Amino acid sequence: MIRVVAALTLQLIVGVATVTPPTEFDLAKAEGDSFVATLRAALDKLSPSWMTLPQRRVVHLLGASEAEDLVDWSSLCKMANPPSLVFIGPQVVERQTGSCVHTLKGLYSHDKVHKAVPALSTPDLILIYNADLHMCPWRRTLVELLQSGRPVVLTTYCEHEGAMMQRLFRSPDLFDPELVPAALESCDAIVRHLPVYGIYAEDHATVGRGLVPWARELWPIEANPNAPLPPLEDGDCSVRNSYWMAFHGAAASAKEEL
Repeated sequence: MIRVVAALTLQLIVGVATVTPPTEFDLAKAEGDSFVATLRAALDKLSPSWMTLPQRRVVHLLGASEAEDLVDWSSLCKMANPPSLVFIGPQVVERQTGSCVHTLKGLYSHDKVHKAVPALSTPDLILIYNADLHMCPWRRTLVELLQSGRPVVLTTYCEHEGAMMQRLFRSPDLFDPELVPAALESCDAIVRHLPVYGIYAEDHATVGRGLVPWARELWPIEANPNAPLPPLEDGDCSVRNSYWMAFHGAAASAKEEL
């Protein structure tokens, strides 16, 4: 628990000054709430009328792990027209499919989702919480995300992680057809030696083949209005979902709504 003084007031009661006691701030709960609030806000921002559309929105949540499993998603699942949530990742906590939540263990690809849940294989939104998407182990997944043209929302602990994504979006290693294959193979070699991830490396090595479209920012890295706390001072990067940004592959047609 982090103790935060929510109110410190002096009140005169029968001539005696009293101090209202500080309230408890539960950071873990606030972080959990921020996962749900961020997802809803992303849908609202990209598709303002999503709740009134006849078809359910499909959201793929990549890199899911115990952090996402601890979140209470029931408020979304109880909506009149709830989104279908597909949690995917090598460390995803598998649960029995039901309500609006589905889980799939492994590294992300469209084909993998299509084989497991065909009806939910084309997402309206791809959401990645607190991931170092600019790092090499994510490279094939990032390439496939750009090739898909679907909107991607990324949250981070720190603002500089978003700046590194923006720098990567200008790198020829990500887009130049002569450089991309070698860059992907170099990243594959790293993934093969990572605990948990390595067992999925060979199947994942077929992902992301072909030309890679340029990335188009839907909004730049900025403080997430749904974060559990405002950005902390002195570069403190200890709070989940502090910042967010969004992008898609530039080959996708620009639309006001999903």
